[in-house]
Amino acid sequence: MKNNHDRLMGLLGLARKSGRLTAGFDAVKDLVCREKDVLVLFAADLSPKTEKELRYAAGELRNAIHLKAGKDEIARAIGSKKPVGVIAIEDKGFAEAVSKVCSDLEGELKEEGS
Repeated sequence: MKNNHDRLMGLLGLARKSGRLTAGFDAVKDLVCREKDVLVLFAADLSPKTEKELRYAAGELRNAIHLKAGKDEIARAIGSKKPVGVIAIEDKGFAEAVSKVCSDLEGELKEEGS
């Protein structure tokens, strides 16, 4: 599990460095209101109210994932000094790679629980 988790954090960092990742509630809200084809990622410790507000503002989030990482860990991965609870990936290739790794992590967690 640690290997896929590290891969996920690395992908988030690469997406940020390439300019294809948007971080923070207001910036992500603006992005999803303009562009519907983005992958939105929520931190594990994000408040349900914040997620609800974003979903309401966006109208519909077709592509959203709840990460197992907290705000501080996401911030470290993307090089932010402040905790980050909501991020969006605009690049289709990065979004597919992140979705795949998240799916692999979810499968590993289910196997551990068995």
